[in-house]
Amino acid sequence: MRQMTLDEIESNVSVDPADELRLTEQAKKIYHKLLQGKVSNNELSEIALQYNARLYEIRRALWPHRKTVKLVEKNGTGLNFYAIVEV
Repeated sequence: MRQMTLDEIESNVSVDPADELRLTEQAKKIYHKLLQGKVSNNELSEIALQYNARLYEIRRALWPHRKTVKLVEKNGTGLNFYAIVEV
């Protein structure tokens, strides 16, 4: 399995409106940021200190659409980037 490049990531991904209504406000903010492209863990922590829990909510909503949120870029300084990707 190889890691996808950002060019290969579908950018027009959406959660069903009914599923989006179930997301917490913080998860909605993160989801909308992810729709714009990759997001750093620094940006995520500005929205929610427990951003991993919010990513879990988003993953559950995206799973029926064969999408998920994955770590797409990691550097040695602790700065990580997440994006919505195809499963």
